[in-house]
Amino acid sequence: MDWLEWNVLLTAADGTGRELSRALRPFGRFRFTGYRNVMVGRVADPLGFLQAMQERAARGELPGSMITRIVPVERTFPVTAETLLQEAQAALRDAAIRHPGPRFFVRLDRRGLKGRVNTQEMERTLGAFVVDAIRAAGGSPTVCFADPDVIFLLETVGETAGLCVIPRALRLASPLLKVR
Repeated sequence: MDWLEWNVLLTAADGTGRELSRALRPFGRFRFTGYRNVMVGRVADPLGFLQAMQERAARGELPGSMITRIVPVERTFPVTAETLLQEAQAALRDAAIRHPGPRFFVRLDRRGLKGRVNTQEMERTLGAFVVDAIRAAGGSPTVCFADPDVIFLLETVGETAGLCVIPRALRLASPLLKVR
């Protein structure tokens, strides 16, 4: 699987790596990333996969019971420390117009680029960018961390980033879709 082909990111419970890898085979192609307990994968339907794993976890069944977090990704793109901002803005532009909130926040969950990207600064800059994009489309956005209408989650794994757009209904219905 090419690094840019993943559409699901998940974290495994400690000590479950090999068993989880085997249990996930019927659902798609998965691999560990080199970051502790983090896997990426390619499945036919990321939201359907999330739902299936939540149901299995609720029943204590494999592989759901070995997964601590799942992020369905709608788009991946290559990044470096120098291009992350512009590539993230390009990904967020369309997403912000499709999901105008009005209450939202941007989260960057970064693995890699250590010491080269300031996560908090990047989140603030991207949040301001989303405000401008939504206003340009005629909306009235507000950054809100308490109970947002939508969360724009960017996940980086080395030099690949993925975007997950999480509307309130999905967030409330998905205990495995955790945003830090």
